[in-house]
Amino acid sequence: MLEHAGYAVTTDEEPSETRAYPASGAYDLILIDIVGSAQEGCEKLSRLEDCCLGVPVLVLAAENLAGLEAELQQHGASAVLFKPVDPEFLLTRVAALLTDEGVLNGRAAPQA
Repeated sequence: MLEHAGYAVTTDEEPSETRAYPASGAYDLILIDIVGSAQEGCEKLSRLEDCCLGVPVLVLAAENLAGLEAELQQHGASAVLFKPVDPEFLLTRVAALLTDEGVLNGRAAPQA
């Protein structure tokens, strides 16, 4: 969906690679889809904290548990969306995060 909207996308399904990509500095946004527990999401965010300062992180979470959004934000999430997420809303939120964080610099902008 993000590629279809014109964004360049790199995927990472191996947790061990989570730190390698963002450390290169070539990324304007990190999107994490939490498939497992909320604790797993917090652990991923904590691993990213060391290498991705200043990079906005959008988290997609399966459950809207009390306090989960605040907990994820304490661990570095810039925004949290709960599934199911409307595709248009996701694209709007991605664009807003890029603009809000001041990183919309041509690399992340959708290509016309």
